[in-house]
Amino acid sequence: MGAMRLIDQGALQGGTLPELADRLGIGERYLRKLFEQNLGLSPKSYGLFQQLLFAKQLLHESGLPINAVANAAGFNSVRRFNDAFAKQMQAKPSDIRRKKSATQQTLCLSLNYRPPFNWGAMLSYWQQRVITGVEWVKDECYGRTFTFTNPVSHHTCRGHFSLRPIQDRNTLELSIELDKADQLRQVVAHIRSCLDLDADLSTIESHLAKEPAMAKRLTSGLRIPGIWHPYEAGIRAILGQQVSIAAARTHLSRLVEALGEQDENDPQRFYFPLPSVVGKSELNMLKMPTRRRDTVREFSRWYAEASAEEQQSPKHWLSLKGIGPWTVDYVKMRAFSDPDIWLGSDLGVKKALEKINLEEPDFSPEALSPWRSYATFHLWRTLS
Repeated sequence: MGAMRLIDQGALQGGTLPELADRLGIGERYLRKLFEQNLGLSPKSYGLFQQLLFAKQLLHESGLPINAVANAAGFNSVRRFNDAFAKQMQAKPSDIRRKKSATQQTLCLSLNYRPPFNWGAMLSYWQQRVITGVEWVKDECYGRTFTFTNPVSHHTCRGHFSLRPIQDRNTLELSIELDKADQLRQVVAHIRSCLDLDADLSTIESHLAKEPAMAKRLTSGLRIPGIWHPYEAGIRAILGQQVSIAAARTHLSRLVEALGEQDENDPQRFYFPLPSVVGKSELNMLKMPTRRRDTVREFSRWYAEASAEEQQSPKHWLSLKGIGPWTVDYVKMRAFSDPDIWLGSDLGVKKALEKINLEEPDFSPEALSPWRSYATFHLWRTLS
């Protein structure tokens, strides 16, 4: 449910319920009705409960002081946090703390998910596409730097995180550092979204398996690896057009090395370049046709000046020269977590379909809806 995702990202902490309803394109009364019917509580009660659950996790898993926990969970005062916690949890925050209070630069939290989860497949996908300096894959771990702008308050923070699976538990261990603790809850919610941790894969795979051609090609536990930011997804898509994965990775790494800002604590790490910076560059580091460099530059200039609504709606990107339906659909799938994107014009999908049509001439992609994004990744995997 899109409303739940937006609330988890803090939509009701810095905004109102009418604004949320308007953003979703529905009436406030209908939004309330949906929550009451499906969850048995109001949108605001759901949002408060999620804040308190996150605070409880911090109290269990970190040594942050109470005031820092309150701040990270989105409460603007410790008193309000204590009152809400006592009312909902029937206990004081200090009563359930498991670690001694301490100031920690690196936080370690657990991210739970419903199995199946093919971590190896996701790690392999990242390994082939990792951007030097921005991302790293080592052993069973994946990590990256990030810049995060809160979609409601528009506050920006920076940091880095790494993830690794915890054996024999349906959990990933998240190690994270960021420069503004009050954005922690929203950043963790975004990480969950990028890893597709809240997907009900049992339901999705059961649906896809109803189509015989797909049933033979399913890799259990395959999730959609998201891209951190829509702008980054757009640049990845543009630089990946009509070239190999390795070539696209080289272009991206050169772009980051030349225009990305260095992490002041680690010179080997960079933040993905800002649109305003890329838009002003001649992009001579990119060894490619001039037309494609122009597309990167013009897209960056447009994105830097576009409204938030235009940035969040890839259909507006189609007005830019060099950006077509494939790029827009790719971004909707990877950056906006759209579960029902069918990349029928993609070369890899076409190759997979050629094999399918020989075996199953009656195969219909429409039958895979509303989970065609997952079908796309399953088909890509058959070619790897």
